[in-house]
Amino acid sequence: MSEQTRVNQTGSTSLRERKREATRDALESAALRLTVERGIDGATVDEICAAAGFSHRTFFNYFRSKEAAVLAGLTVSFDVPEAETFLAGGPTGDVYADLKWLVIDLVRASAERGEEWRDRLLLLVEHPDLMVARRDHQLELTRGLVEVIRLRLPGEDRAEVLAGIVMIALATAVRRWSEAGDDASFDRMLLESFDVVDDVARTVMVGGGAVPEPLA
Repeated sequence: MSEQTRVNQTGSTSLRERKREATRDALESAALRLTVERGIDGATVDEICAAAGFSHRTFFNYFRSKEAAVLAGLTVSFDVPEAETFLAGGPTGDVYADLKWLVIDLVRASAERGEEWRDRLLLLVEHPDLMVARRDHQLELTRGLVEVIRLRLPGEDRAEVLAGIVMIALATAVRRWSEAGDDASFDRMLLESFDVVDDVARTVMVGGGAVPEPLA
């Protein structure tokens, strides 16, 4: 294969990827806009497709449901420089402290998406009909955290516990943020939630107490 052929193929692949990303973004934005305007039950897949300018078939090439399209912008990617820093043992050398900073950095990056990110988060909190999608989102994020912990510390048997602690802090931050009003900073709420979780953990450790016997 000639060098020019490789360049042409690379350029073609990059163009396809950009088109796919543009299609996904258009469908996500249309789904979010119509859902904010009409509620989750008031926007149909057909209407989302019409607003975005794509077919019903194209929609389901990208999303398995209307709810998945609405919340897709909340998906967290671990393919970022901050994750590379974590995997390299940084920034502090303490795995739990570094995990907290990784999550905070990921949240900050997501929040930079602006009003769409805020609207999606509010929908996630306020609409009972999104409960299944919310659970799936939480499971996906938990699996990602567990995986990145195990990549840093192969064989780490506390990975699920550490990820669970982070998810508790995130859930607390989401609830407090949704209750605090328009001027609330999710970033600040998350930092405060980590402080609360850490305080509870220290209290439990200091308090001690008898450990129940395992069931027979």
